[in-house]
Amino acid sequence: EDVKEMDIVVVTGSKYEKKLSEEVVSMEVLKASVINQNSAKMDEAMNKVPGVNMLGETISIRGGSGFSDATGNRVLALLDGMPIISPENGSIRWQTVPIEELEQVEIIKGSSSALYGSSALNGVLNMRTIEPKPKMVNKVLINYGFYGEPRQRTWDWWWRRTIIKHNGQSVVRTQHPMFGGGQFLHAKQYGDFGVVISAAYNQDQGFRQNNDYKRARMSAKLRYTPHKFPGITTGLNMNFFHENAKDFFTGAGIATLTYISSSPPVITSTRTFNIDPYINYYNKKDGRHSLKFRIYNTMYNSTTGDSTVSTQYYADYSFLKRFNKINLTIITGLNAFYTVVRGKTFSDDPTNKFYNTRLISDAAAYVQAEKKFFKKLTVSGGVRFEYTKLDTSVENYPFHWLSKLANRDSAHLIKSPVAPLFRFGLNFQATEGTFIRAS
Repeated sequence: EDVKEMDIVVVTGSKYEKKLSEEVVSMEVLKASVINQNSAKMDEAMNKVPGVNMLGETISIRGGSGFSDATGNRVLALLDGMPIISPENGSIRWQTVPIEELEQVEIIKGSSSALYGSSALNGVLNMRTIEPKPKMVNKVLINYGFYGEPRQRTWDWWWRRTIIKHNGQSVVRTQHPMFGGGQFLHAKQYGDFGVVISAAYNQDQGFRQNNDYKRARMSAKLRYTPHKFPGITTGLNMNFFHENAKDFFTGAGIATLTYISSSPPVITSTRTFNIDPYINYYNKKDGRHSLKFRIYNTMYNSTTGDSTVSTQYYADYSFLKRFNKINLTIITGLNAFYTVVRGKTFSDDPTNKFYNTRLISDAAAYVQAEKKFFKKLTVSGGVRFEYTKLDTSVENYPFHWLSKLANRDSAHLIKSPVAPLFRFGLNFQATEGTFIRAS
């Protein structure tokens, strides 16, 4: 059991496959079976991880994300290494995650900003999906349930329905609100082509009045590994999600009126779609080139008028080189994204220069090296340079130490639009099953 736990392979901490026990950061691995067999909900499953708490739909690792529900999230969510945070506000849309495809979830408990950027200040959540298998994999999951009556029977009076029997008599019966859905997965390697297809549908009538939703999700992974060029892998990942929901903030009163809205319910419609082409090349000198792209489109409509449409364009290039003779691994890369968000959320004043539209751009370069000494001590260090722009505003980062060397006062600090981020970590294997980490 101990050996099996130590041999778990993860990729999130260093962007390449590595034993969990050798990571310099504290990590947890959550198997997909924990999610599918217990709750079938991604956000609920996160509460099972030690040190991880959910506040509404905002994830917080060891208390590092504060208490801002659904906005200002400081944990970076990845799906197969690609960011899956919402373009308009940086939140995690848990319902869009194809849990029917999941193989394992890797959680970094702590900052990993050198490799992943400022979105990873409180940690990283990487949801890895299943790969096409030589042997066909088919899975079907059906879940169904209903809400039981509360002890105070007057609280569920809106559940009761008048039914007309065939003889004309009317009967009052309680119809319990239902919830449930189904998931499907197919994965298979067909020669050089690998295919993973999944779909899911879920609905909940809600135990409160005007508190129901319907959700549908479809995903596909296509992979091509030409046998004539064994070092090349190319593919395309896609994910589509749609939801219609009703909800309300406050009830009309106490007791019986607790589950009745005090005003007309808020009706929302959400749709997201992303397409991610990629290509990987492995050379004969232990090097790996990886190039990934993404187009991510989201639409959110609400009867409150808080509606947005956003499109994000993302590109990432990384190069990995292993020097096996000296136990040294170096990874370096570039990534950037450009986001266009439109909606009345920002402004409905036509005199505003950015009327209904916000533009966000970000670019970064990074390098990280990791070396092993004496087969027991692993030392890791990295640096990242990041540039961010919102509309026409660019934040200038102050270099206090350079300003002191140049005898600059606080009013004349040396500043740069490029912010540096540094990271250092180590892992020491004290005994066969004891690892001491610092980062």
